[in-house]
Amino acid sequence: MCYNVAMIALHRDTFQFEHKTSYGPIKEHYINHMHLEWQLLYLVDGRTSFFLNNATYQLQEGDLILIHPLFFHFATPEEDLVYERIVINFPEEIIPPVLLAQLKNLPSFFRLPDDSPIKTLLLYSSDIVKNYSSDDAYFAITNILNTILLNLKYHQKNSEYSLEPIVTNILLKNILDYIDNNLVACSNLENITKHFYISTSWLAHTFKKYLNITPKQYINYKKILYSQKLISTGTHPSIACLKVGFNDYSTFYRLYKKFLKTSPQEEYKNRGNNTLPPSKSKAD
Repeated sequence: MCYNVAMIALHRDTFQFEHKTSYGPIKEHYINHMHLEWQLLYLVDGRTSFFLNNATYQLQEGDLILIHPLFFHFATPEEDLVYERIVINFPEEIIPPVLLAQLKNLPSFFRLPDDSPIKTLLLYSSDIVKNYSSDDAYFAITNILNTILLNLKYHQKNSEYSLEPIVTNILLKNILDYIDNNLVACSNLENITKHFYISTSWLAHTFKKYLNITPKQYINYKKILYSQKLISTGTHPSIACLKVGFNDYSTFYRLYKKFLKTSPQEEYKNRGNNTLPPSKSKAD
């Protein structure tokens, strides 16, 4: 069982800053999930295996992961060690367009040197959340975030601090890419098995082994998140339902409530204030 004994947090719409410390023994995967926002995860203390979009990174103190929207991920911290991390979820809307274009070309992993200003900025952000008002903290940290992203742009040129991920399964990677590019067609798993000349049982076994989720659950999760993005930008829920490939609105409604803990109508009514997928206490 995992105990979250410390939390410094700032939440503002779809922006979240959290400095979390968990103690072990930790004997389970942290919840595998996706979200619409970008995410930075900085490991302050501990060691963890981190699964990100079919690649696994062995993280140690001082490592940082950049997670793209809709990338499937989860951490498996080493047992009996403190797992302390700073996690920032941020929507694209708060990043200047020029910087956002550069952000999309950055790698996922950064091994930060001891004297990295990024470390200082991240830890300073925790102090800001503790000592500033909510409005002032949000203003300060969103500006700090842009400085961090600019630092990452130049940091990536130093190969000394790079780390190659362990690709979990090449065929699985190709399947995940295919799902991203053919989400509606993949409603029928037979389209996947025929395209890759694989059996349904192999597909189910491989997803369960590496992603701890069934192929259908994974596809539905992606569909619901895509529909959430459509609804948040003004698409009516009934239209979003059809656009992501659901023919039955009741099924769409049920899955939306299951994954996001809110209804499509509530999302549409409160668009502009999306929430993250559930189980935030264990995620990341």
